[in-house]
Amino acid sequence: MPNKKHLILLHGALGSRKQFEPLANNLFSEYTIHRFDLPAHGSLAFQRDIISMYSFVNYVRNYILKNEIVKPFVFGFSMGGYIALTLQSQTNIFSKIMTLNTKLEWSTEIAKKEQKMFDPNLIIEKVPKYAEYLKSIHGEKNWKNLLEKHRKMMFDIADSNPLSDYALTQIIIPILLTRGEKDKMVTSEETKSIASKFSKGSYLEFENSEHPIEKMDIELLSSRMKDFLT
Repeated sequence: MPNKKHLILLHGALGSRKQFEPLANNLFSEYTIHRFDLPAHGSLAFQRDIISMYSFVNYVRNYILKNEIVKPFVFGFSMGGYIALTLQSQTNIFSKIMTLNTKLEWSTEIAKKEQKMFDPNLIIEKVPKYAEYLKSIHGEKNWKNLLEKHRKMMFDIADSNPLSDYALTQIIIPILLTRGEKDKMVTSEETKSIASKFSKGSYLEFENSEHPIEKMDIELLSSRMKDFLT
């Protein structure tokens, strides 16, 4: 297909570009796919710098500028969606944004509540298979450090509120916020509320779907992405 539109895939917290392999395989014939590891994740997990929403946003922006990509589409899973929306509010760099299971409501209380999800000892005890998964992606020496960085970043996001009501008003492109019906981290109320604040925002819920993208029906997700991005 000539002149394929560029599509950037942004992974979530503790994830990597590898999460998008099945999705990319479904979409590569119609889009020029860009998927990469965010700072301190996956192939970049060795990085010891403090991570922040700013560092993620700046990294994506620099990738777009370096590769001379003009008005790409972007799909952000979980934290990747937050990054995309924050970057768009500052730069108007994308043409359309679709998110999946992105936590958009943050406060100090919510950050405290989510701390257990980033406790390596608790993960080893309660979900050892997930601990092994994180080691396989980020490395034996890096995965615990990454968890600690994310624990701190949640409070930074709650304090700085990058997606304030004013920031949301700066986003005037089409936005589709989607959520898995059985997602226990992201509520339909918060997602619908944010979607209603965009001038061109909409909401979609995937039935019988949980938070991890690995548990999504990739064929269905791909179909909905094509419908929205066309």
